[in-house]
Amino acid sequence: MSTTLTATVCYLDRGERFIASNRSIHTETWETRFCGDEIDRPSNSTENISDWNLLAIVRHPLERFMSGFYDKCIVRSQEPKYAHFCYGCNGSLSCFLYKLYANARKLLTTVDFDEIDFEGRHFYPQNWFCNFLQFPHMKVIRFLNSPDEQSRLRRDFLNFLKQAQVEESQLKYIEAELHLKSPHQTRDHSKLDIYLDELLGSQELLNKFMQIFYYDFVLFGFMM
Repeated sequence: MSTTLTATVCYLDRGERFIASNRSIHTETWETRFCGDEIDRPSNSTENISDWNLLAIVRHPLERFMSGFYDKCIVRSQEPKYAHFCYGCNGSLSCFLYKLYANARKLLTTVDFDEIDFEGRHFYPQNWFCNFLQFPHMKVIRFLNSPDEQSRLRRDFLNFLKQAQVEESQLKYIEAELHLKSPHQTRDHSKLDIYLDELLGSQELLNKFMQIFYYDFVLFGFMM
């Protein structure tokens, strides 16, 4: 979802150049995104954002973790250039979860969020990336992976853009793009349930998972 969000912002920012370069929101990938990191802002930015339209889309912690684990630690780690992903755990869920916990604890002692590694950027709790209580006017949309929830997500996202006074023609283009599958969505996730069963079937692993992600459940109101 983060790639879709940045692609949407890039389209709104670069409009004609984005389309003229034969780009589309649903086909953007993180590695080759049209705007690169030019539209990103560091978490410690001193910009005045009091008049910004702020939006966060948060995913159910379990769905986010399992989807990320399968995509990054199983599928992509089979490619030689990504073999070092996921702490070198070679597809072991327990190895990865324990190393993620250890690295998260280590980060909390240094409090140097500029040094977050690849795994941290994709797996650390969502509430670590923003002080949500500091921005009470931020729109937070919860994302769960079901057809009904995806329809609600698209509707809420488009309503947010409309309230932010995005032009009607742009809204129609974005709406059409949101109904198309991205390269990430079309990957085979048929084996994901094997790893989900491994996590849910082990009280030890489940306890470790909750130690990491407990406050995402609390802050965003998700049920386990």
